[in-house]
Amino acid sequence: MDIIERIWEARDLIIQIAGMGVIAASMLIAGTNTPDPNSTLGRVYKLVEWAALNFGKAKDKGPEDQA
Repeated sequence: MDIIERIWEARDLIIQIAGMGVIAASMLIAGTNTPDPNSTLGRVYKLVEWAALNFGKAKDKGPEDQA
């Protein structure tokens, strides 16, 4: 029961850390090109994209991607 109380007391800090993680992942995803999904880097990219809460087609396509 002590662990639950500690988590409850630290809830503000936990929410702040989670928010910073989402922001950092979003910045990383926004600043990088999408790699091939079948490569190792593509699989890591998908995990970071999930952490950034980007689902579906959230990333805008640039002029080179609209062909």
